[in-house]
Amino acid sequence: MTRLALRAAPALVATLALVLVLVPASSARAQEVTGPAVSPFGINAHVPDDTTLDRMVAAGVDWVRYDFNWIQLEPQQGQFNWGFMDRAVASARSRGLHIFATLAYAPGWANGNRNQSFPAVDPADWARFVTACVNRYGNDIEHWGMWNEPNLDHFYSGTRDQYIDEVLIVGARAAKAADPDCFVLGPELSDLNSGEWWDWLEDVMVRAGDEIDIVTHHIYDGDADTVFEELDGKPLSKPSFKYIMDSFGQGQEVWLTETGWQTADVSEPVQAAETRKLLEGVLARSYVTKVFPYEAKDDPNITSKWGIIRDDHSPKLAHGEVQAITNANPIAGALLRFEAETHFQHATGSGVPEGWQASASDPAGHALFGPYTTSVPPGDRTAVFRIRLDGQGPADEVVAQIDVHDATANQVIVERALKREDFHGAGWNQFWLNFQAPAGAQIELRVRHEGVATLTIDRVEVHGGRNIRGERGLGVRPCGAVPPGSGANLASLLLLGFGLLVLRRRAA
Repeated sequence: MTRLALRAAPALVATLALVLVLVPASSARAQEVTGPAVSPFGINAHVPDDTTLDRMVAAGVDWVRYDFNWIQLEPQQGQFNWGFMDRAVASARSRGLHIFATLAYAPGWANGNRNQSFPAVDPADWARFVTACVNRYGNDIEHWGMWNEPNLDHFYSGTRDQYIDEVLIVGARAAKAADPDCFVLGPELSDLNSGEWWDWLEDVMVRAGDEIDIVTHHIYDGDADTVFEELDGKPLSKPSFKYIMDSFGQGQEVWLTETGWQTADVSEPVQAAETRKLLEGVLARSYVTKVFPYEAKDDPNITSKWGIIRDDHSPKLAHGEVQAITNANPIAGALLRFEAETHFQHATGSGVPEGWQASASDPAGHALFGPYTTSVPPGDRTAVFRIRLDGQGPADEVVAQIDVHDATANQVIVERALKREDFHGAGWNQFWLNFQAPAGAQIELRVRHEGVATLTIDRVEVHGGRNIRGERGLGVRPCGAVPPGSGANLASLLLLGFGLLVLRRRAA
């Protein structure tokens, strides 16, 4: 029996009595991290310049992974250097890009004047850094990763126990304390045999899986086919990533947050071809919900050239392939996007730079109605409303009504009252409504202002399908989301439990 099976067996036996409780809990956790996403397409960008961000927008990328390096952001205890990150975050958000921030690398004052790969001597210093980042950027960033590739010595020089107990758990709890609706990501392991990533992943999921909302992983290999073999195939020398997740996961989303090919090793046509196969392979896998190729732009200071654009910002062939895939798969993101000021009619409120605003002094009425579109394909759809709330009042006070209206039949398909307590923080919140779009109907997407608070509406989108994954703004959580295989796992556990009871009775 393998080490994996030996470890799984006692854990399984110990939890059989609780199986009917534990499986629904995993299902609820999967729902908790579910919501509307712009698209599954991301890119590693470090801390990019504006031109690089423009090139990524042109490629159809909607997510960027940023390096939040502690050693740069807090070089002296309590003295933060936010300026460059403020600009980078604002630049990404102004372009509609969503940010996944990886927090890592301790300054000397925190880790005993050792190199940045060593964790903090006092985990409380790490917790304070995480808290400071989430407090500062919580309105713009909701996805926070806990360190980078901790199974590789040159990125992390502490022990595995330290990573789990003092980096992952401490950081996750600090992030959630600062923003209960944020998402914690990890463990960001590198899929190298020398890093024994499968042992690391197993330990992390067994001991701290309930601290992680989205499980992230890095895989580099010769071609896309081998990447997917490592991810979910049957490699000979170790379990696949998916095998471990099926054994020890809790229904979390999976993001492939580093993978790629550098043009110092392969030709630009090969990089382009493998990048296309990579993105197509992710689209074909329901359990991998985002992919972040490495990387946006070549680093001029090193010989390795991983970028999909060169260091002079000129595009490589891979940039064109990313653009082709994103253009060919609009259902992966928004099918339709309507701007609040320009695409709707209005009964109350006025235009503002951010969109359309109805203030507390405006009379009650529809801030948005229309656009009377017949372009929504029939079938399962999700309407996503991006709204900001200003003003004070009772938590249970209804401040708005959102709905999807079939104007042809003059019938509300789905609706929801929004209360003050549904809004998290002073920034933008997203609320979504699952609905069945009728064939040929004129669809209205409506926001009714109740005249008791200031509402600003940025846009409304229609996405394909239901139970789409991504950001917070939990106005309506999709119902009945069960992690793939949960039913089968439950049946297997019950059968195994019954068999063990029979064996014990016979032995007695």
